[in-house]
Amino acid sequence: MFISFLSAERIETGVISQYRFFDQSGNVISDKTGLLPLKIGTPSGVVWIEEGGITIKGNSKIESTLDLTAWMNSLITSKTVTFEAWIKPHSKCSDDNGIVFSSMKADGSLNFALIKEKENYKWMIRTNAKNTKGISVFSFKLPSASKDRDRKKNDEHDEHDEDRDLATHLALTIDAQKKANLYLNGNLISSVNLSIDFSCWDRNIRFQLAPRFCSTDLWRGDFYLFSLSSSALTSVQVKNNFQAGIERLIQETPITALVRHSPQINGTVEGSVQLALPESVTLNGGANIEGDFFIPGSPQLKLNGKPKFKGV
Repeated sequence: MFISFLSAERIETGVISQYRFFDQSGNVISDKTGLLPLKIGTPSGVVWIEEGGITIKGNSKIESTLDLTAWMNSLITSKTVTFEAWIKPHSKCSDDNGIVFSSMKADGSLNFALIKEKENYKWMIRTNAKNTKGISVFSFKLPSASKDRDRKKNDEHDEHDEDRDLATHLALTIDAQKKANLYLNGNLISSVNLSIDFSCWDRNIRFQLAPRFCSTDLWRGDFYLFSLSSSALTSVQVKNNFQAGIERLIQETPITALVRHSPQINGTVEGSVQLALPESVTLNGGANIEGDFFIPGSPQLKLNGKPKFKGV
């Protein structure tokens, strides 16, 4: 049995790590789940965006503070994945080639990478132990600018509103039927059959945002969201998250508690709860979660009494 308690607006099933860039200062980018924060090696290479977001203007050397053991453990168990992002490149021209996000080394070995080459983007992923430099699964162009569908015509726009209006929603999923799907702004662009073994990934290659190696240029642009989930969102769910828009990210309740190892939950949590690992969880009658409850994979959920949720 699979049960998930989801946000009334965004659908976030099985979130492992998520970055919304609300930190606004400093050299650390918080993970909504608390699992894998990112460190900004060169803070002068970024500009924080008001109300959530970060601009890459120089070689910022952003990478995860830990290796990918926790990510790999979840994906090996689920055998499915969703990469989701809101991004806005500063140029569509060939002078801004580079890597948007990746788990990649300077020698080209990788677990995954989204790479810009001239006006095209390509999605690379390692599928087995032999192809250490991955394979190109999708090659595509970003769509023209779209408007946030939640915004009313009479709303007052500031410069940050306009920037968010120009962002692109990107989702890459691999589902239980071994099909890889590419979505842009809520629309399914392409699907291919793809057999992948997540256990072949190199856990020591850390996650990076806009890395620059000697052989690559720097991707410049804005990040509003990066999310990794251990479940494959459906086309309906991806469309929902696009239509929810970037503004919904600002409004949602942050993760208050990250729990693991078959927990029992009692009392009130003033926020949302993320179960880090796909293990059994017990919710007792006194449990009152005022936000959402995120459960990765398909764990056993035991209910004692009538626990309460503010989320759906």
